[in-house]
Amino acid sequence: MTRLLEQAIATVSAMPDDAQDEAAHLLLQFAGIEQEPYALSREESVDERLAVIRARIRASLDDPRPNLSLEEVDAHITTLIAKAERTERDAAAKG
Repeated sequence: MTRLLEQAIATVSAMPDDAQDEAAHLLLQFAGIEQEPYALSREESVDERLAVIRARIRASLDDPRPNLSLEEVDAHITTLIAKAERTERDAAAKG
């Protein structure tokens, strides 16, 4: 795998699930894998959809925040979930 492809996959893997799915559909179609074609809305052209995806990827690449490893992201999400669960338990106990 080339460095550019590794970078693209790492970048897309940090995006929301819907954006990851969109990028995956495009990559699989490019590779010639048989699958349902990505359905565009009537108002949306292929060029418009690609522009949106490119803009999301560019925004992610230009993001000044530090890059995080998958483990760091997982730890942060686990902490946020635990905090939310504690808050919910505390609210239920009070009320």
